[in-house]
Amino acid sequence: MNRMVLSLGLVLACTIGKADAQDALWVQNANFALKAQVQVSDGVVKSYAINSKTLIQYLKGATNVGLRSVSETVTNATIVVTNDVRFPAGTNVGADFVLTNYPVVINGVTYTDTDPLSFHPLPGEPVTYTFPNSVDVGTNITGFDTNATGLIFATGGFENATDITAIQGTGGTNETVFTVFGTSTNSSEQQVTNIVPAQFASKSQRLIVKSSLPDTETFFFFIRDGTPKSFVDYDVTTFFHYAQLAKVSQTKGSASTDYLDLSIDLIGDLAGTGFQTEANGKQVRGKVNGSDGIFVRSLSATCVGSGTAGTPIVTPLKPVPEGPMVLSGKFTVNGGKLEQNNQ
Repeated sequence: MNRMVLSLGLVLACTIGKADAQDALWVQNANFALKAQVQVSDGVVKSYAINSKTLIQYLKGATNVGLRSVSETVTNATIVVTNDVRFPAGTNVGADFVLTNYPVVINGVTYTDTDPLSFHPLPGEPVTYTFPNSVDVGTNITGFDTNATGLIFATGGFENATDITAIQGTGGTNETVFTVFGTSTNSSEQQVTNIVPAQFASKSQRLIVKSSLPDTETFFFFIRDGTPKSFVDYDVTTFFHYAQLAKVSQTKGSASTDYLDLSIDLIGDLAGTGFQTEANGKQVRGKVNGSDGIFVRSLSATCVGSGTAGTPIVTPLKPVPEGPMVLSGKFTVNGGKLEQNNQ
């Protein structure tokens, strides 16, 4: 079995790479191209184009408070390890050491792993060790006869932690005390207040969607104001409802083609403007350069639906139709660029 032996260089590469993967956002253009038939008065219907720029116009000056699934990095509770078999003790603290016969937890049951696992300390004081919490174990472990994944630490919230940091503290005679830290990325429902400016700083805005690991099929909607090198993103996710209702997938290698039944809506409390659509779509998922994750590379959906057209909060230069409407057209997601998560 190919075991992971940690040297200083490998520790740093593993730690930085994991952080970059967690912080990376896949940013794409979100394009609406809808045609609405609006009942402006008895017997009078006007055709009206609703595209991404139209929606940005409706969203100017809007404030909305709602619930959204927010991914956050959580620092788990710390635990103190005294003379644990997984750390060195005595006068060799800070030196290279190899673990054998150390406990691992699989499905809540503790076993003994006899495969050597090498540790190398990071430079500086206090002594710090960084190592993977999740290790591959084979048939050599006591009481288990198939390959599996074991956790070196499975308490204190470390079940979701991929990397562990152990920092040497102070202890009594002939003992070494380590405080163990773990971080993991969790998702939770949080109340989000979204405020979009009434006037943007530049003349260039576009509607974009962002996705990230591990759930790369969930889109978060933003208005990007400015140039590619200097921009501000305004989170408008709570104004949209995007959901997969059903999916049929075909996979070849690392790429998948998905046939989707979708719901794509604009929440209808923006000056009385909103719509609900049912959509039939096709998306392609695959790897992107710079990440090992599988992201949505493209999406095209044909939409039909209904809603109500109202006057935008910020009065447009040209009057817009107001009244009940039916609409049809396309929603597409294309382009793509990996960006660092600075939100």
